[in-house]
Amino acid sequence: MEIHPEQLEQLFDSVCQSARHSPAQSRGAIVQDSRAALAKSNFDTKAVHVLAASSLVRNDPDRSLSLLHRNPGAVGSDATGNRLAGYASLARRDLERARQYFDEAVRLDPHQADCWNWLGQIAEKESSDERAADYYGRGAVFDDQHYRSTLALSRLYAKSRKLKDAIHT
Repeated sequence: MEIHPEQLEQLFDSVCQSARHSPAQSRGAIVQDSRAALAKSNFDTKAVHVLAASSLVRNDPDRSLSLLHRNPGAVGSDATGNRLAGYASLARRDLERARQYFDEAVRLDPHQADCWNWLGQIAEKESSDERAADYYGRGAVFDDQHYRSTLALSRLYAKSRKLKDAIHT
């Protein structure tokens, strides 16, 4: 189960979007501002998110998890923090922890199609096709332009020889 670099870039962009101070602010400036903010206070959750996402893009999931866990509000009851921790756990190939983080992320904010898709992929890897279909179905509701969950659900139905369901999906 590989995370494609484009997925990490999209994740980083979404985190930067929520931390942006002005429409013209670059990602580099956002990272720099986040470093400065975190140097002043460990409790700046948006800064932690930006730096954790930046670490993921740079293929440093351990740094990402370290940042997330040193800030009490960055994972516990925070959907974005759990989402980032899920990606970091995937990068470390710790599927059980990734599943736990993604479960918490969608519990807190069900509109995260990528988390539903990852939960489906993890369930499929665990040979739980029924659970995978449920996750993909939920992800399809929120999946906007990439249709990852919809395509995965259709493929899963085809693999299970449920061709009517595959075509309908």
